[in-house]
Amino acid sequence: SVLWDVISLGVLLGFNLTNASLIQLRYRNGGAVRSQRISLLTWSAMVLSWAGCYMVWKGYAKVELDSSIEEEGSQVALCLGAALVIVGMSMIGVIAFTGRQIAPAGADIFQVPLVPWVPGLGFLANNFMMATIGWSSHFFFLALLAVTLVMFAATRITKKVRTHKWAAEVMKEQMEAKDKRIAELEGQLRMLQANVSGSPRVIVSSSALS
Repeated sequence: SVLWDVISLGVLLGFNLTNASLIQLRYRNGGAVRSQRISLLTWSAMVLSWAGCYMVWKGYAKVELDSSIEEEGSQVALCLGAALVIVGMSMIGVIAFTGRQIAPAGADIFQVPLVPWVPGLGFLANNFMMATIGWSSHFFFLALLAVTLVMFAATRITKKVRTHKWAAEVMKEQMEAKDKRIAELEGQLRMLQANVSGSPRVIVSSSALS
């Protein structure tokens, strides 16, 4: 059960990141952040909808729907969660009405309609389904995610260190080759200087003989 919950959390989180990336791509942030405002609105909408869905489900809906729980759901959690969801969707609206898409709607390269509304609703659906999963599965998922990120960071750092070490070795070899070449050129220069300084003596001795 925990394993399937962890897999579900990973898939739903991946869907959220995909929806956010779709909005970013449509609004000229693909490959590089060209509009900081669009980026901030997108990620804020995702985080606020996540917080709102969790508050609505964990604080109110789950308690009200579970007959084995005698307590009542928190009205504060319901109102605050709904407010966060509304603010998050309002940010999606700001993107829709003030942002400028990279291509006109209906272009052949884009198949998803009604962007950013469809990805925004995707945030709500995915976050609500994530909220229905138990906290123990969340903790296990976060632990696995932390281990994965640490391994990824360690791999990147190790690769970077190896790259710098290789670059230093290559530079050292190039410097040694350069020093060797300079020594060779200095030797050739000394030989030329010796030949040039010895030439007048040859001329003088030949003149004396004549």
